[in-house]
Amino acid sequence: MSKFRIDRVNAEIQKTLSSCIQNDLKDTRITGLITVTRVETTPDFKNAKVYLSIFDKNKQEVFEVLKKSVGKLRRAISENVKIRFVPELDLKLDDSIEYSFYIDEILKETKKEEEEE
Repeated sequence: MSKFRIDRVNAEIQKTLSSCIQNDLKDTRITGLITVTRVETTPDFKNAKVYLSIFDKNKQEVFEVLKKSVGKLRRAISENVKIRFVPELDLKLDDSIEYSFYIDEILKETKKEEEEE
């Protein structure tokens, strides 16, 4: 399977899931800013890891609600992405953005300490 094709399918799935989470899921427990940061589909398109970044106080609760909504997410993929198989979705929390903020704070503190010396 072409790497280019997998990348295109990943991008389409990411766009569809982002739209579905923002517009179609009506659960009141889904709050805050939710971003689909990336999608990694296997070459046979039967499995996909979906990385989510959630900015909310109740991050874990929102994530659990999203995990229970996988059926609706898969239905959205089947309706909007033209592929033979709708992949099984494995949702994962992506903490890379929060980690980058943490590193940025450390760098700012280090710079401030160097300026004081």
